Amino acid sequence: MKKLLLSLTALFVMPLVLLAQRTIENPVIGARSTGNCTGFFIEKIELAQKTTKLNLIYYHGSKNGGFRIASGTTLRSGDKQWKLIKAEGIKLDKWVFPKDNDKFITRFVLNFQPIDDSLETIDFVEDDDLNSFIFYDIALTDKAAEEIKRRISVPDGVKTYAKNIKDNGQSLDKNEFSMEPATLKGTIYGFDKRCFGTRMSGDVTVYIYNPFYGSQVSYSAPINPDNTFELEVPMTTKYQIVYLIVSPVISNNVLLTAGKTVVVDFDFCEVYKPWELTDRSLNPYFSGENADLNYALTNAQATNIIRDYSRSINDDEIANLSMAEYKDLVIKNYHIFRKNIDTLNFTKRGKELLDIELKSQVAYQLSMGRHFIERANVSPSKGKEPNPNFERPKTGRDYLDYPKILGLDDINMFYASMFSYNIAGWGFCTQDVFGKNLSWEEYNNLVNQTWKELESYTDIPENEKQVHASMVEKLEKSDTRTDEEKAFFKKYYPVVDKHMMEIQRGTKEANACMNEVFGSGGSFFKDFIKLQEYCRRLENMRVVPDSLVAEIEKMRFPFYAEYVKAQNAAITAKIEAEKARGGYFTHQAGESEGDALFVDLIKDFKGKVVFIDFWNTWCGPCRSAFKEMEPMEKEFEGKDVVFLYLADESSPLEEYNNLIVSMKGHHYRLTAKQSSSLKNKWKFSGIPSYVIVGRDGMVKDFHTGFHGVDYYKAKLNEELSK
Repeated sequence: MKKLLLSLTALFVMPLVLLAQRTIENPVIGARSTGNCTGFFIEKIELAQKTTKLNLIYYHGSKNGGFRIASGTTLRSGDKQWKLIKAEGIKLDKWVFPKDNDKFITRFVLNFQPIDDSLETIDFVEDDDLNSFIFYDIALTDKAAEEIKRRISVPDGVKTYAKNIKDNGQSLDKNEFSMEPATLKGTIYGFDKRCFGTRMSGDVTVYIYNPFYGSQVSYSAPINPDNTFELEVPMTTKYQIVYLIVSPVISNNVLLTAGKTVVVDFDFCEVYKPWELTDRSLNPYFSGENADLNYALTNAQATNIIRDYSRSINDDEIANLSMAEYKDLVIKNYHIFRKNIDTLNFTKRGKELLDIELKSQVAYQLSMGRHFIERANVSPSKGKEPNPNFERPKTGRDYLDYPKILGLDDINMFYASMFSYNIAGWGFCTQDVFGKNLSWEEYNNLVNQTWKELESYTDIPENEKQVHASMVEKLEKSDTRTDEEKAFFKKYYPVVDKHMMEIQRGTKEANACMNEVFGSGGSFFKDFIKLQEYCRRLENMRVVPDSLVAEIEKMRFPFYAEYVKAQNAAITAKIEAEKARGGYFTHQAGESEGDALFVDLIKDFKGKVVFIDFWNTWCGPCRSAFKEMEPMEKEFEGKDVVFLYLADESSPLEEYNNLIVSMKGHHYRLTAKQSSSLKNKWKFSGIPSYVIVGRDGMVKDFHTGFHGVDYYKAKLNEELSK
C-alpha cells in the first residue's frame, strides 16, 4: 500500500516539476555587439529544468536582409558555458531571409541546456568574433534588471532639455580671438567597451581646424570606467565648431566656447532599434553652454540641408562646365538651400550658425571646383567612360571674387568648422590663376639660390669671385659681413632684385587681386593667407623666426603675434623637455647603399628584433602612425626590440632634428640615393613603409602602409618568442 501511495504521489508531482519554470519578458540587456545586433531582440526567456529557451525576433529591414545563427552558440557566465541544443523556426548555420514581405521580421526559438537557476545574469555568445551576435549581462532577476538600468539609463532631464529652449530673438555673439581653452565633457550612457574590443581605442577625439596652420589638429582624452569623458581643447577664437569622434560609434559637430564648458551626452541604447524605425541614430543631448546652437547644428533636418547641398553638385551636371559656369551653379544652389534653413524651428542665432556652416561648405565647393570638374571627366561615376578629349578648365581672375559675393571676410565666419581651410582654399585658387604664391621661406630660399648662381645672371670679375664665394658661405648664417662683402652685396643687389621681381610677378598680381576682392584695408583673408605661410612651420615643430614675428607684430591684431610667440615658447619647451628625457639616438649612415647599407644599419642589434620605419617629416600618414604606435613602443621598453627610423634628405634638417627628440629609438637621415636603394630592395611604393627583422637577422615582414598597432604587436611578439 505504501509503495502504491508513493507511486501515485510521483505521478502527481512529476508533471508539476516538468511544468515549473520562470519566464522573463523583454529582459533588460546590459550591452550587445554592434552591427548585427542592431536588429536582433530577445522577446522572452523561459527557464525550465530541462531547457532554457530564448524567444527571439530579428528585424531584417528589407527582403534581402539576412542573418544566420551558428550551431556553436552558447550561453555563458564566467567560465561556465551552456550549449545550444536546437532551433525552432530557423535552421542553424543557414542564412535566414524574411518570409513576411510586409514587416520583414522572423521570430524563432533557441533551446539551450538548462542554466543554473541561481544566476543573476547570463551572456548570449554566438562567437567570440565581435561581428557575431553577442548579448552581455542579460538580466534574469528583478534585482539585476534594476542595477543594469541604473548603469545604462539616461537621467531624467537630459533628453528633455531641448524642450525648454526658447528663442529670445538674439543674434550670434560677435566672434573674437582667444587662446583660452574650451572644455568638452559628457557621458556615453549604456556604452560598453566589450562590444568593440580592439576595434576602438576607448578615447574621445576632437578635430579642430587651426586658422594659423590652415589644417586640422586633434586632441584626445580617455573614456573613464564610468563612461564619462572630459577634455580640454586649445582655441584660437572664442567660438568654433569642432568635430567629435568616438570611433566607430559617434561622430558629431559641436560648437565650443573658449573658457566655457559644453556638455554633451549620448544614449548608446538608441543604436539598438528595429530596422523598420527611421530614427536609429546615436543622438547627442546637449545642456548648458551653446545648447540651442548645438541642437540646431546636429538636428537631422539641418544636417540633411548641408549634406543635400554638397550632393547637389553632381558629376553629370558639372562635367562640361567652364569655371565661371560652375561658380554660378554653386552659388545659385546656395541661395536655394539657404531658404530651407529659414523654415526650421530653431532660434534666430541657431539659423545664423547654420548659414555660416553652409557658406563654409559652399566656399569649399568653390575652392575645389577645378578638381571636381576634372574628376567628373577623368574618373566619372560607375557606368560612365572617362572623357578622352578633356582639357582642364582655366580659372579666370573673375572667379576669385566668390568670398566677396558670399560675405566670407567676416570674423563670425570663424564659427565655421572649416573656415581656416576656406581661406587656404582661396589661396590655392589664386595659384591656379597667377601661379604659385611664394611663401616667406620659399622666397628666402630663392633669394639665396640667386646669390649662389649669380654668375648665371651677370659677369663677375675674377678679383670679386673670392668675395662672392665668402659671402655665399654666410647666406644662411648670422655671421657679420666684411666691408668688402657689403660693397659686393650693394653692387649686385639690383641684379638679384630684378630676377626676383620676374619670379614674383605672379605674386604681385595675386596681391593686387586680393586688394580688389577684399579692399586695400584690413581683411581676415589677407591676414591669414600670410599667417598660414608664416605659421605652417609651427605644425612641424619649427619656431617662427624673430624676423617673421616682427612682421606679424605689424599686422592689425596684436593677438596674432601673441599667439605665435606662445606657440614658439611651447615648441621650444617641448623640444628641450624631450631632449632631457633622452631615449633617441642619431647615427651617420656612411656611404654604403642597398644590401651593404642594410647590413650596416642592423649590425649593432644582433639577437634583437628590429622594427624599421621608413618616414619623412612631410609625410602626414607617417606622423599619424607614430602617434598610434607610441603606447606600443612603451610596451616593448626593456625587451629585445629596437625601433629604427629611416628618413632622408627631403626632410628639412631643422624639422627633422626637432621631431626625432620625441621618437624614442635609433635614427638615420639617409641620402636620397641611399633611401631609394633600400626602398627598391623591397619594392616599396611609398611611405610609411615597414620592415621587421628577426633575432636571426633575417627579414620577416615588409610592406608599404600602416597595418595597425595590433598587427605590429603580434608580429613583434611572435619574433620575440623565437
